[in-house]
Amino acid sequence: MIRPLVSIITPCYREEKTIGRLLEAVRAQTYPVEMMEVVVADGISDDGTLREIELFRRSRPELCVRVLENPDRIIPSALNRAIAASHGEILLRLDGHSLPSSEYVATCVELLQRGKGDMVGGVWRIQPGDGSWQASAIAAAASHPFGVGDAYYRWASSAREVDTLAFWAFRKAWIDRVGLFDETLHSNEDYDFNSR
Repeated sequence: MIRPLVSIITPCYREEKTIGRLLEAVRAQTYPVEMMEVVVADGISDDGTLREIELFRRSRPELCVRVLENPDRIIPSALNRAIAASHGEILLRLDGHSLPSSEYVATCVELLQRGKGDMVGGVWRIQPGDGSWQASAIAAAASHPFGVGDAYYRWASSAREVDTLAFWAFRKAWIDRVGLFDETLHSNEDYDFNSR
């Protein structure tokens, strides 16, 4: 199987506590590290996010990590900037606070190569932000049909067609057909894009 370059595009703002974990999880993927790049579009974070990225880059130079400024501080602008700067045949979105399983990139590439969809991804497993009952209740509601209805990408137990994905992968060539993210939408930009 041919292994295409994968550009992991990451919108990011004030992710000091989580960005290092994400970058380490990308470096630890089963997909070859030399066939991945990470393009972080940072909303000019004023915490230690950029310091954490730089520390990672120095200690793990085998993974190409580039940082772009996103002065608009909105997700569609971050995604568009990262897409424009990416070099990969496949684009894969991971946010600054996400934590993919070790085979996530390889699985997405395989599914695309097998023609299993124009856009592919996994189930978004919501984890509580702390040990409180409130955080646990929110995580449970956001991962159950009672709380999210037919948003299968949040709770499906097997592969299926869905109307949208949170952390998707698709071929960059699709941008020429569907266009970029609508920067007038400050939320639900992914639903708009995925519907196109």
